[in-house]
Amino acid sequence: MKQGLWVAYGVLLLGAGWLALAVTGKLGGWANHLGRHLPPLLMLVATLAIPVLAALCSLHLQIDWKIRLALLVLLVTCVPLLTVVFNTHPVVTVVVVVVFMVEEFAIIPLINRRWTERG
Repeated sequence: MKQGLWVAYGVLLLGAGWLALAVTGKLGGWANHLGRHLPPLLMLVATLAIPVLAALCSLHLQIDWKIRLALLVLLVTCVPLLTVVFNTHPVVTVVVVVVFMVEEFAIIPLINRRWTERG
């Protein structure tokens, strides 16, 4: 499986697992407690950064592996905040998830395919 799809499926599984645990109540109280201690602007910026971080991790760019790993860790840190941000900004959260899905499964594979055909 290609690198971009690994990132996409990994982020989806992480987000789905976190959401399932939050909805069932296993993490619900902990997530709400975390949401009260983080600044709302930080949570909103982290949510809006998810598509950008996913693109940087998935595209075939000439990025050093250490920087790519740091971006991936940052992405994995931002994804669980979606459940916390959903309480205050549900529309923004849904838009970010839809943009992420379209980007990871339609736009990025197309760009990567064109780049590999050129080079």
